[in-house]
Amino acid sequence: MNTLKTKLLGCVWLLALLITIFPFALSILYAMPCKDDYVMASFLVGSNNLLSDSIAGTNYVYNTWNGMWPFLFVEFIFNPLNYAPAYSLLTGIEILLMFLAFVIILYSYIREILRFFFDCNESLYCRALYLCSVMAFLNADFYRQIFYWFVGCAAYLLSVVFVMLSQICAMRYFGKRSFARGLVLALTGFIGCFCYQLGIFMGIFYLMCMFRKPVNDRTTVIKDLIPLIYMVGGGLFSLLAPGNFCRYNSLEEHADFVSILAVTIRNTGRSLGNVMSSPLYLVFMAVGIFLGYRMQKSFLRVKNICLYLLASLFGVLFPLAIGYPDGTVVNRIKFLTNFLIIIWSVFISIDVGAYIKNKVKVGMAVSLALLSLVILSISGIYGRRYENIPWVYTLSHMRILQNEKHYYASALKKIYSSSDQNVVITLPDEHIGSELLITPLDMYPGSDELTKYSCKVIGKKSIRVLSNSTLSEK
Repeated sequence: MNTLKTKLLGCVWLLALLITIFPFALSILYAMPCKDDYVMASFLVGSNNLLSDSIAGTNYVYNTWNGMWPFLFVEFIFNPLNYAPAYSLLTGIEILLMFLAFVIILYSYIREILRFFFDCNESLYCRALYLCSVMAFLNADFYRQIFYWFVGCAAYLLSVVFVMLSQICAMRYFGKRSFARGLVLALTGFIGCFCYQLGIFMGIFYLMCMFRKPVNDRTTVIKDLIPLIYMVGGGLFSLLAPGNFCRYNSLEEHADFVSILAVTIRNTGRSLGNVMSSPLYLVFMAVGIFLGYRMQKSFLRVKNICLYLLASLFGVLFPLAIGYPDGTVVNRIKFLTNFLIIIWSVFISIDVGAYIKNKVKVGMAVSLALLSLVILSISGIYGRRYENIPWVYTLSHMRILQNEKHYYASALKKIYSSSDQNVVITLPDEHIGSELLITPLDMYPGSDELTKYSCKVIGKKSIRVLSNSTLSEK
């Protein structure tokens, strides 16, 4: 009977997960190459050796624009435009694979956090918290530059995957120290820290793991610091890349330190408010508090975790990390901040639940009733319109998204199939955008001509797109 019950719960959990990710996974298949995809692919047009030319292109961008070397390399060598026309499904397939990698690794990540920090091996608790964290994260915002743009996905989603992998390795290493685990930790941490925006988060997490299982042996302590040195090295190699300075110096305006600090504080508040106002985030927190109540195992004081959260957000939102002195928070940066908020909220919610159990002298029913009342009150004040929740919006706009993909794919097929080197095509004006895809036709605002990068990748001298008022308005 227990075995049957376990299997049924497992099936229900898996079905709930598939329902949670279904609209996003399906919509990702409609993704198409965008401006930066064409720029990267233009380096490799006519290449006889993709590997060596990808390394050369990565080095060039590292020195002129961006320091995320391993992820830049992925952008070059796995760029779908290297292998298929722009209208193919390959872009969506590659992004979908990385999205699924993120979803799968996140499960192991949540499970390891519960096991290592809270001594909890209950699969039911892990699955419940994981499922709610996925729902909260995916519905905190629309990740257009991650789920519908290969370069953004390879740089930011893939970097988060490596961050989680390195922290899983850290928890396992400090759970049972060994040379092999330390080596894997050093490697994954080195790569993960090339997303230097998350460097503060990774450093805090590493020290939490280290002091969770302290040792008295001085030699062991020194060995424990070796992977951290590799992580710091990866972060500095990325942060101090010549390209970061070139990019920053190319901007027209630079704010003073006080203004930058004010912008960072403002963006931190907005990021927290945006995530915490989501009804699904409140559900996620309620589940975490309930599990903490059941486990009765607190890890750290909530105020400490809140400080860690703020410090981690500061590392991402400080305008130098973003590359924009005015503090413009682009969508790919929201992906990072929302991830941090969700992960630290795992710790906060469990600790709050344990505190209620250990300190507040009320029964479980009363505690949950009070918690429900608070959640309903907050949801009533800050709750969003449910049709604008990303899951609902994405699912309800699937037909529009499909038509949008067909609209652009048809245009690109005409361009590819044209026998002229100087292509002129006319698009119908009737087109409704889903507001999910990034416009795949690479044109400057107000222009009707595709950029030189797109022309080079497609194999044309010039490409003009006429009578596309809807496209220009977007």
